Amino acid sequence: MLRYLEYSGIKNVESEELKDGVLISVGEEQFEEAMTFLKVYVREHMEESNEDDYYFDEYETEIVDVEAKVSDMKSTVYTFGFVGLASVVIAILNYFDILVIGGFDKTMLTIILGVIGLLFLGVALKTNFDIADASNDGEEKRAPNQQYLQLVQG
Repeated sequence: MLRYLEYSGIKNVESEELKDGVLISVGEEQFEEAMTFLKVYVREHMEESNEDDYYFDEYETEIVDVEAKVSDMKSTVYTFGFVGLASVVIAILNYFDILVIGGFDKTMLTIILGVIGLLFLGVALKTNFDIADASNDGEEKRAPNQQYLQLVQG
C-alpha cells in the first residue's frame, strides 16, 4: 500500500505498525488525495472477489410470479380502459354540446380528448391481448420447475 501511494505521487508517506493494523500518515495537504487512492487500492486489491458472481447470469434463472404479472396487467387494462373510455365519452359529449367545457375551442378539445382516449384504449387492448401470452409463457416456465420439484421431492 505504501508503494502504491508513493507511486501515485503522494510524498512523505509514513507508516507505523499497530497491534491490530497499520497507521499510515501523510501530509495534511495531500490527505484527501491519499484517501482517494487508498479507497481505490482497497477496492481493487483487498476485497474478496466473488468468482461465482462473474459466471452468474441473472436472467437465466429468473422465476416469474405469473399470477402477479397477470394481475398487474389486468389492473393496467382496467385503468387505461376506464380513462380512455371516459376521455372518448367526454369528447363526444363536448362535441354535441351536451357537456360544455368553457374556455377552450370546442373542436380542438374534442380532437385532443378523442385522440388521448383512443390511445389509452389502444394500450388497454394491447395489454389485454398480451395477458394470454404472459399466461402461456408462465406455464412454459413453470413446467420445468414443476418437473424439477418432482425430481427433488422424490
